[in-house]
Amino acid sequence: MQKITPERAGISSGAVKEYISVLESNRFATHDIILAKGNDIFFEKYYPPFDENSLHRLYSASKSFVSLAVGFLAQDGKIDLDDPIVRYFPKETAKVTDENVRNQTIRHMLMMATAKTPEYWFHDKPCDRVQYYFDNPSPSRPSGLTFEYDSSGSFILGAMVERVSGKSLMEYLDEKLFSHIGVSKKTHCLCCPGGHAWGDSAILCTPRDFLKVARFVLNGGKWDGKQLLNEEYLRLATTKRIDNTELGCSAARGGYGYQFWIEQNGCYAFQGMGSQYAVCVPEKDLILIYNADNQGISFAKEIIF
Repeated sequence: MQKITPERAGISSGAVKEYISVLESNRFATHDIILAKGNDIFFEKYYPPFDENSLHRLYSASKSFVSLAVGFLAQDGKIDLDDPIVRYFPKETAKVTDENVRNQTIRHMLMMATAKTPEYWFHDKPCDRVQYYFDNPSPSRPSGLTFEYDSSGSFILGAMVERVSGKSLMEYLDEKLFSHIGVSKKTHCLCCPGGHAWGDSAILCTPRDFLKVARFVLNGGKWDGKQLLNEEYLRLATTKRIDNTELGCSAARGGYGYQFWIEQNGCYAFQGMGSQYAVCVPEKDLILIYNADNQGISFAKEIIF
């Protein structure tokens, strides 16, 4: 990716300056900002002590990476999105008799339409987070119908990727994606109790690596003219699959795809706590990368977007 002026991207330098001025006047704890159009970066700024080599924890933006891994498994015929998730965890679900849980599919989990209200695993500190998920004693409902944010469900999808591929989540993504698009070897993921990747919250990468993954998605799964991931999966992943407005969800009111937040005007976003964003604007071929530590600032997203 080369750097160009905003004018070469068809954008006013004054407009960029005004946008950055608004962010800085709100005194956000911004780490970095990248604005890109096509394969070109027309604005890039880092705020000390952060620079282009700094790793940033993406928090829940990690979930979108898990979605890509699931898409590759489906493309290779190793799973079907309508498979029940219990198929891949026979030992952990041997005592599960709840039919709503047994009927919960991979697709339902991608949509955050799972059968049970998730438990807060930080509180109970389980020794195996996979087993903890399936031992959830909460009342159930038919899956696939109701959006309820289930971070642990995303973790289970990542654990499924590891079980089916026989590789760690990051090894699998490196094989299928990262090595093809130039994501650095510094990119990694923390682990959860039980040894599985903390795929719902703990991928770390540089801003440029984050941009490459977002660019790949906005390209419809292509890189250098080669179709790495089928375009149809990404179309489904980045468009509304389920409504979330009944919850008054502040994260995005345009609905939810497959681990992607759907925004207004056909946009979608990788989105993580504290303002970790890769915002994709297909109509304009634009991407915003933004990393920060804006936890506790309720209005930050509204201003940034």
